[in-house]
Amino acid sequence: MRIAYFDCSSGISGDMILAAFIDAGLSVSYLKRELYKLQITNYRLQIKNVERKHLPAKQVIIQGGKVFSSPEEIVKIIKKSKLNKKIKEKALNILSSLTVAERKVHKIGKN
Repeated sequence: MRIAYFDCSSGISGDMILAAFIDAGLSVSYLKRELYKLQITNYRLQIKNVERKHLPAKQVIIQGGKVFSSPEEIVKIIKKSKLNKKIKEKALNILSSLTVAERKVHKIGKN
């Protein structure tokens, strides 16, 4: 098993996580195949080589596509997707943990 450690003391976003994975060796074609299984349309994924504080890095830009207004919408997408069952379970667990953390940090109730 591989483990990725993120130092998120200054915050992190989904595009930053994808960029870090790609920079660490995740195949872009594999990522695109898996994203296709989510059955989300009308988006464009762009990967750029950039420099941040004099260090080479990747930048992921996602253009178009659906904007999700709640974690519950994302849960529905994952459940309806064609992703492998284990990946779905892991994604839903991660999303649940992330939702709890985000609501706590931003002082948002469940409704």
